[in-house]
Amino acid sequence: MYDDAWEEWKNRGTYTGSNAKGVDLLITASSTVVFPDEKSDYWVKLANNVNLPISKRRKSVFCLFRRHIKPGLSCLQLSKLLSEAKWLDEKDVVRLTLLFGQIPISDNTLPDNSVFQMFTFPEGENILVIYLAIEDGMRKTEFCDAVMYGKKFKSDAKIIEIGFSGSDFLVDKVEENNTPEIK
Repeated sequence: MYDDAWEEWKNRGTYTGSNAKGVDLLITASSTVVFPDEKSDYWVKLANNVNLPISKRRKSVFCLFRRHIKPGLSCLQLSKLLSEAKWLDEKDVVRLTLLFGQIPISDNTLPDNSVFQMFTFPEGENILVIYLAIEDGMRKTEFCDAVMYGKKFKSDAKIIEIGFSGSDFLVDKVEENNTPEIK
């Protein structure tokens, strides 16, 4: 089961099987093993796979962001990495205008920059929230246009901070050399 998933991944860079246990083992292994030449579309395909349980799809989104999306990446580059991300919907994106509570983004990010919350599969339990701080003030429509549809913003705005929260995930932010792990 794990070996089949690994062999398929190794040979094609993807795992399209619906074996949830094999996917779970790959996701768990990904927090400690660096796969050579891993492609971001591997995680996008798992996240888009409607045959997998939502919990596995949600963890695939986490792995996608944890392994491939780092500060310094532009919104257009992010759009290319998220290509055809069917799990992301505009209704699940919120622009924050005030930061308080357990939000894993620096307080001094606002007001010059924008902070967005992206809820992944908000239905059900154990949701994952991804926080992106983007340089230059962007409205939600501009962010969604840039990230989801590849439209150019007035500048090639870059990600300055990334954070995660959710009951199945560490509340943590991603910095250049800080990669949070799945619990």
